[in-house]
Amino acid sequence: MRPLFAVAMTALFVLGLYLMGAATDFPGAEAYVFVAGLLLSTLAFFIPIQMVKD
Repeated sequence: MRPLFAVAMTALFVLGLYLMGAATDFPGAEAYVFVAGLLLSTLAFFIPIQMVKD
């Protein structure tokens, strides 16, 4: 895996964690923002796994 790609996946993971933590700042949309952060964090794991698998 190239270093730049690893940094990008780490940034996606951290952004997902940030969204999950910041979900309480969005009244009425907490669940949507939390789920978006959760999906972004899992995407940061699934993309490299899929690339290594192929």
